[in-house]
Amino acid sequence: MLNGYLGEQLCQLQQQWVYLKNLYENDIKQLKHLINDVCYGRGDISIIDKTISPEKQNDFDDKFNKVTKNLNDLKEKGKLIRNLKEKKIQYCNVVEYGIDQIDNKITIEQKLVFDNEENRILYSNDHLIKINTKQFHTLLDNLCEQRRKHSEICLIYADFSYSSFELKDMMIVPSKRQSDENKKSMKEETLSSTSNIINILLLGETGVGKSTFINAFANYLTFNTLKQAQISQPMVLTPVSFVTTVGDNFEQHIVKFGDVDSLSNKVFYRPGQSVTQR
Repeated sequence: MLNGYLGEQLCQLQQQWVYLKNLYENDIKQLKHLINDVCYGRGDISIIDKTISPEKQNDFDDKFNKVTKNLNDLKEKGKLIRNLKEKKIQYCNVVEYGIDQIDNKITIEQKLVFDNEENRILYSNDHLIKINTKQFHTLLDNLCEQRRKHSEICLIYADFSYSSFELKDMMIVPSKRQSDENKKSMKEETLSSTSNIINILLLGETGVGKSTFINAFANYLTFNTLKQAQISQPMVLTPVSFVTTVGDNFEQHIVKFGDVDSLSNKVFYRPGQSVTQR
């Protein structure tokens, strides 16, 4: 079962075990030669003491304990996956979806979008489960209860244990459809209250880049690094369009950024006209 979900972790554990096995066999082989040399007067017994020194033994014990711990962890993960399977909850190792330390909430949701819009995704990892097992099982029960009421729901456990992304809390992420509805509701609530709204007036001649600044500023606030922005969908608050010439014949091409066709109060195709809303 683990090979189908955690093949890389199993491969790493196998490599660690082979390395430890070879290390042990080489030490035993060397010790046999030393004992043989001492018996025939070709060596001093002090060499044997150095070979089996406490420091070397402790180092081997540490390596052995680490491999044993990794093995036990994988056994526990196997039990968890079987338990999830019995509850008809899909297991997902987020590493397979390219989630790492440079991601944020937005990019993670984008990478974990599945075909079924009625998903419920539980984010967690081995550490969070260990320190709060009760909360984990409560969340699992909540997921199963939601599916009991809505049979079309697909339940997914997103395992962050092997990802460099630091997950601080367990959480259930709703489906894409629900997420969109929640965002819409939050947007409506925000628009209904003007207490926290700050109006910014941008002044500038036509074509100086007012719309470009608006879009750039939104993306600066959304993404922490350029790499995040490159692998994600850009934020487009103000759709823009402009004409550029290509080739020796100066053929004109229209470049669009955002859903230009959805807005009727902008002038996109007239040279020299501003596209920023008035």
